[in-house]
Amino acid sequence: MKTLALAYLTYGIAVAAPGPSVLAIMALAMREGRRPAVLFALGVMLGSTIWAMASALGLSLLLAKAPAWEIGIRLVGGAYLCWMGIQAYRAAFTAPSQTPSLSRDRYFWTGLGLHITNPKAMLVWSTMVSMGLSSSLPNAVWLVVVGCLALGVLICVGYAWAFSLDWARAAYARFRKQIQLGVALVLFAMGLYFIQLAIAEVY
Repeated sequence: MKTLALAYLTYGIAVAAPGPSVLAIMALAMREGRRPAVLFALGVMLGSTIWAMASALGLSLLLAKAPAWEIGIRLVGGAYLCWMGIQAYRAAFTAPSQTPSLSRDRYFWTGLGLHITNPKAMLVWSTMVSMGLSSSLPNAVWLVVVGCLALGVLICVGYAWAFSLDWARAAYARFRKQIQLGVALVLFAMGLYFIQLAIAEVY
């Protein structure tokens, strides 16, 4: 039980920490409201579920032993983060009334795309599965996976709900440019970081 509790705590901290997905959920909730942010968050969690299943079934270990795949994931993920950073930068200098809204499906799929190309997710889930394997409980790996995914949904949807409240949207309206530039900087910097890691693996 201690291993499960430690796994849940570790995953909760990893998800709650302001990374690319959480920052995007926050910004979207403040900019466009609760429903788009929740759909985006659910897309993020589907991406997390895919990584969780891959790790539990041992696919992440196979990827780790195939450097070309890992390098490819980092390059694609880094490029996607840079693209989202550019979009956030452009939004900082676009009037809210001129910012195009996505369809409901696009919010969901954009969230999925962000997380499925995030190399950090593979590392986090590999750690979670390793913690499950170290437990003597039967089916501990799946207890870790299911429990962490439920926790992830609560945290991500919780962020979408909290930052779509009036106080958060009022703050966004007042500091829209600064918030969008901050999000753009973080996303673009993380994208460049993953690209740099991939290039370093090659050379």
